Amino acid sequence: MTLFKVIARSSYEDIKATGELIAGSDLDWTLVRIPFLKDGPADGGLAVGSYGMKLSRGHLAKFRFDQVPSREFVRAAPGIADHL
Repeated sequence: MTLFKVIARSSYEDIKATGELIAGSDLDWTLVRIPFLKDGPADGGLAVGSYGMKLSRGHLAKFRFDQVPSREFVRAAPGIADHL
């Protein structure tokens, strides 16, 4: 069991149920899995498919904005993090 599940069991169950509801829908969706957020710009150092420990708010905003016209991650749940 992950540490998050132990600390925030009811929150984890809510997140899991929401993901299952969205994934089972007919919508075009993208669920972005993020680590701890920190203040910072989008400076080009973003790792997609990564499960790093931190992500700048600038990178999160840029990634989400870039997904609007893109179909790359439709019906997918990529993890993103600051590139180490």
